[in-house]
Amino acid sequence: MKRGLLLVLMVWLGVMMACGQKVPYMVKIEEDTYMDNTEMSIEAWIEYDWDISKQYGEDSPERRAVVPDNRVFRSLYGKDYEAIKKYLELKDDYRRCPIVGLSREQIVKYCEWRTEKCAQRKEYHPHGRSLVFGLPDKNDYESALSKAKVTKKVAGAPNPKKKGGKIYGLYDNVSEMRTDVTPQHPYGFRCVAREVE
Repeated sequence: MKRGLLLVLMVWLGVMMACGQKVPYMVKIEEDTYMDNTEMSIEAWIEYDWDISKQYGEDSPERRAVVPDNRVFRSLYGKDYEAIKKYLELKDDYRRCPIVGLSREQIVKYCEWRTEKCAQRKEYHPHGRSLVFGLPDKNDYESALSKAKVTKKVAGAPNPKKKGGKIYGLYDNVSEMRTDVTPQHPYGFRCVAREVE
């Protein structure tokens, strides 16, 4: 009897946790804060690039401002960003690899874009509140460490397939950009989303 009740309670808690996870590819790290499961991928950045191109035009200054620093990008992946962008239309070898070669300004613009896009989707409003995306700070990383899965991934290796409930790569990438730190050679970034009224 006690085992049956315990089993029902565990299943109920699991369902409630899954229902509470309303922000795709993010893990709740505080009452009103979520963190991306993985570093931002090349594929996600290309989606942003595509949307900016659609809004402003392929040759616009706004679209050119999205392109990463090719020296950094090439040093890690052996190809320019534009070459990989075209290559991804055919193959997905680089799809889940972290986007690199970005400035703080580019990342802030991406966070603003993601906030705007998320605001258009009512299903991404946990507790009926909007989300504002930004870079994590030291406290966010400390909160996330209890939810992180230890991985042994070298910088630039593909991110694991995004599965709910775990944060990947916090231990093995000490060069992610944060609000309070810009590493000399940042290898990627991830966002946090905070609920706001």
